[in-house]
Amino acid sequence: MLEEVGKPVPGVEETLDELYRERRIDEERLEQKVDRRRKLAVVSSEDLAAMLKESWLDVHSISLEKAADYYEKARELEWKRLSSTQAHS
Repeated sequence: MLEEVGKPVPGVEETLDELYRERRIDEERLEQKVDRRRKLAVVSSEDLAAMLKESWLDVHSISLEKAADYYEKARELEWKRLSSTQAHS
């Protein structure tokens, strides 16, 4: 009877291999998604300067404290966008 208990269940190793394969595929898809989002978020200094010039925004008029506050809020919103699914009630 103990011999029966110690025997592996038929198909378990194949099932585990399939689960590991699926997990790797999921991780690769996630990494590709994150990489695409990171690439989209990168703006060169020259492009940023051009955007500021076009917007007529005087960055010197924004205090360092206010800029830090804007930065923190933007990071929080970006985290929510990338890390959670928003549900509407």
